[in-house]
Amino acid sequence: MENVQYTGPSPFIWPSPPYTPKVLTPNPTQNNGVGGNPPMVQASAGSLPDIQSNPGFSGPYVANTGNAVQTFLWECSNLNDGAFSTFPGISYSIVRTVEKDQSGDWEYIVTRNGVVGTIDPLP
Repeated sequence: MENVQYTGPSPFIWPSPPYTPKVLTPNPTQNNGVGGNPPMVQASAGSLPDIQSNPGFSGPYVANTGNAVQTFLWECSNLNDGAFSTFPGISYSIVRTVEKDQSGDWEYIVTRNGVVGTIDPLP
């Protein structure tokens, strides 16, 4: 299961602008990849979706940076009474930034442990 812990309150309130107003996200956000708890993704599936989403954008844009930490958890009905456990040593920093690029256009940058995705320019 994916677990994303945002820096901020629970539920997390996306700042507006630059994001769509009045959007609340559970904090932490937990995703088991199949839309319910249970069922869960079986280990034999080999993967879990990892989507770096945001609620959309709303202007006028302002500079903003938000941080989160992503971890992954596993469970086994025969261990620890079926409680979730984190994979040791596996934690990812997520940084979402809205800023002006070198040409003066607003851009969105999401970085997770050195991997970068961008929307430039913002709509």
